Amino acid sequence: MAPTVIASTTTNGIAGVADPAEVAIDPVNGNVFNNTGGTLILVDNTDSAAHWVTFKTMLTEQGLAVKHERVLAPAAAKWWYTDFSTAVFGSQLQVGVDSALLPPVVPAPTTAGTGGTVLAGVYGVEVTYVNLYGETVASVNGPVTTSGTTSTITIPSPPSVTDANGWYAYVTQAGGTTFTRQQVAGAPTALGTNLTLTAPPSSGGAAAPAGTAMVKLKVIEPV
Repeated sequence: MAPTVIASTTTNGIAGVADPAEVAIDPVNGNVFNNTGGTLILVDNTDSAAHWVTFKTMLTEQGLAVKHERVLAPAAAKWWYTDFSTAVFGSQLQVGVDSALLPPVVPAPTTAGTGGTVLAGVYGVEVTYVNLYGETVASVNGPVTTSGTTSTITIPSPPSVTDANGWYAYVTQAGGTTFTRQQVAGAPTALGTNLTLTAPPSSGGAAAPAGTAMVKLKVIEPV
């Protein structure tokens, strides 16, 4: 589908028109708005997690596309962006946030009674897809129940889908409700590869993204 249009507001210095309202980025189709080359774009990330925002280039050189401009919007932060040359980005600038992937299906983790140090309890498990533009929101929780004191937990890879190149697992402590990432940031597990926890789940990882609709824009064209 075509990107969702965002109306830009022309201002005239201090006496100009009031700033427009912020608009949530369309997480599936992205958005498009007028670009004069001096257009100002406010990215407001109201989420508790950082998100990648991609500004699409329209320029090609020797038959090859110029790489899109990709910026990391910090959690709970606002940033102005400008200097989008029309020769590179076009007069209609397209922008997207993270990936347009749907979250994975609910995982079905398994457990073994030996080979690890995971204690008895009920552990919640969620998974996400990852691609070059970011990470999806989490799947529905697929809990697993362990017994004894020497268990392991194996989390199966989500099914391979177009445009995804990895996945993260988010696991609670026994009986807990807080899901934390089990892999190192920036090092997702490859699709098709399962993840086995032989020790109790880490509690130091980040939470899964809460939702890309929490990333908002407003567009101003100074004159």
